[in-house]
Amino acid sequence: MEGATFDPNPVNLERFRVWWRRINIEHAIIFWATGATSMIMLSLLAYSTVFGNPQGAQGIMFLVSEAATLAQRTFPVIGVAFLLVAATMLFSTQFSVLDATSRIMSENLTILSPKRFKIEKLPIFYYLFLWTQIAAGIVIFSLGITEPLTLVVIGAFLNAIAMFVYSALIIFLNKTSLVKPLRPSFLRVFVVACAFIFYGVFSLITILK
Repeated sequence: MEGATFDPNPVNLERFRVWWRRINIEHAIIFWATGATSMIMLSLLAYSTVFGNPQGAQGIMFLVSEAATLAQRTFPVIGVAFLLVAATMLFSTQFSVLDATSRIMSENLTILSPKRFKIEKLPIFYYLFLWTQIAAGIVIFSLGITEPLTLVVIGAFLNAIAMFVYSALIIFLNKTSLVKPLRPSFLRVFVVACAFIFYGVFSLITILK
């Protein structure tokens, strides 16, 4: 869980380059060919069905309006199928986020203090973080904060702060903990540094407002 290092000899470095090349290809396919394309297609679908509609619904109900428009323009079963797919996508996305954040926080907890937080109790920490997030969501909805745009803005702000800190840490760790042949190129460091400035500036602007 804490990772491992290897001797930076020519054979291992060549293996690392092959692995790094494959990882880059995989991420390019997953993000650009599937993730970005899916977001663009869904945005175009929403634009072509509900944008400018004087009866457009607010919040998450725009999906129902979008499904109704699809059913009207095609077949009723298409509208139902769209809602089922949308519900599945939203559920799986939120489920994945809760799983990832709970796993990351529980692992970081055991790494931070392995004597106090035993790795054998990792599943307990995982479920504690998981149900804490679920309980927080229930409390937020119970307080009447249900408008998706408000929640998106709050989530984006918190994510920006996290990415601001993360960008600085990733540069520091890559430049200090890795041997020179494994360190990222100047271009990658420059891009991450730009992200660090971007997230920092807009987080500060949001706080000042």
